[in-house]
Amino acid sequence: MRLMGRDSIAIVPAAPVRQRNNDVDYAYRQDSDFHYLTGFGEPESVAVLIPGREQAEYILFLRDRDPKREAWNGRRAGPQGATREYGADDAFPITDMDEILPGLLETTRRCSMRWGCIRISINGSSVG
Repeated sequence: MRLMGRDSIAIVPAAPVRQRNNDVDYAYRQDSDFHYLTGFGEPESVAVLIPGREQAEYILFLRDRDPKREAWNGRRAGPQGATREYGADDAFPITDMDEILPGLLETTRRCSMRWGCIRISINGSSVG
């Protein structure tokens, strides 16, 4: 995050679940970059890194706890487990990402994602 600098954000998605056939998935394997950065092994997650942000520099969006789904797919950390067990400064259900992420992007000038680094337009500034 030191190399990213202030006014930057990195958005790192987890690997998707791959379906083998109609009702069976392949054994899940987390994306290596995501696992290296977070240590988190669950699918349907997105790590957001915002250097220098006072409230939280490392935010994790992930699946919420669901006892019915956990009976079939195993235990989920949930937002509380993400902060307690995986060191996230803050964590939210993945379903809240569409509401929260745009506000986080407003305070940044550079956005890094898996496919490279882009500069985004904020409040009419140039796009590069």
